[in-house]
Amino acid sequence: MNISGGRYHRVDDNWQVWDTKAFSLYSRSTEKIDKKGADMAIAAVCRFLSRMNVLNYNVYGGYESTVLLEEELVSLRSTASGLYIPHVKSFDSVERGQILADIIDPLTGVTVAQTEAPEDGIVFFAKDSPLVMENETLFKIVNKLHK
Repeated sequence: MNISGGRYHRVDDNWQVWDTKAFSLYSRSTEKIDKKGADMAIAAVCRFLSRMNVLNYNVYGGYESTVLLEEELVSLRSTASGLYIPHVKSFDSVERGQILADIIDPLTGVTVAQTEAPEDGIVFFAKDSPLVMENETLFKIVNKLHK
């Protein structure tokens, strides 16, 4: 903490400035209670901490974690507001040009926008709330690791 002119200024707010590694945790659902997804997230965190020798924990099953950089993810945003009807969910494989979601005008029932996959990949994140605002993130897609 740095004190200047009677004010307190934090100098350690941004850990990236100090070359510290940060990890993000993503789960299957963000808008509702998902017991299976929560159990998967807890197991994944324990597996990760065990492999990093932070936690002494017997790891059974699960998937080997893959480190992804934010710039490797393709974010797809809505181009309109309305009712969000997804056609895919997290962990689904998608192909370039595949329609991933429709956005419907709630007053007319007309499809006002569609979201399509810009490339082959795996859905890493999929919004699960039925209402969407323009420019909201709907999907994050990662390139397939093995084609």
